[in-house]
Amino acid sequence: MVFAGIVAGGMGNRMGTDLPKQYMEINAKPVIIHTIEKFLPYVDEIYIGVAQSWKDYTEKLVEKFNIQNKIRVVIGGENRSATLFAVIWEIKKNHKITKDDIILTHDAVRPFVTGKMIEDNIEICKKCGACGTFIPAVDTMCISKGGYMVEKIPDRSVMYNVQTPQTVKVDILYKLLEKYKNELEQFTDVCGLLCREGVPCGMAQGSRENIKITFPSDIAFAEGIIGK
Repeated sequence: MVFAGIVAGGMGNRMGTDLPKQYMEINAKPVIIHTIEKFLPYVDEIYIGVAQSWKDYTEKLVEKFNIQNKIRVVIGGENRSATLFAVIWEIKKNHKITKDDIILTHDAVRPFVTGKMIEDNIEICKKCGACGTFIPAVDTMCISKGGYMVEKIPDRSVMYNVQTPQTVKVDILYKLLEKYKNELEQFTDVCGLLCREGVPCGMAQGSRENIKITFPSDIAFAEGIIGK
């Protein structure tokens, strides 16, 4: 089976509003619904990890847009990886997982993921065991531990920006999350966890438009993408 695990537990502090960014509207539709709809044609089930206080709200949204058949809403954890752990645990409760089952993990606030990105992730994951979504870095980057002094300028030609989806065999991800369950806060994404353990991870091509909505200006940019 092919699952999607959509991480939607953030409270939107950087957005500066009481409404978490995944529930803000773009073109009269919540960001999270835009995101869910992108995955519906490609996966068997979608698990959404949310904060406990937003579980009922999310379930009502899913019902309102009549997409509840494939959806399960799960109470997430204290951070992104802990929320994925909750999602994986729920999948294991509902299904007997095989070595062929895969999960696409994705940020709820990346509503412009494309069908090609999803298909490429699935195909590469089936071949390699894991896959991430990336775009070549445009800006030169620097390394600085404290943010005061430049320590190193890495070669931009080998640098990539990391996006989602990030896709992996369900059993592999479960074992890694279980191994690091007491230190999950150090991992900001699945690819970081895979690299820590030396798990081979293929690369799918992302897009400049596959933005992560984080700041108020991102909403205006997102509306521009939809308008285009």
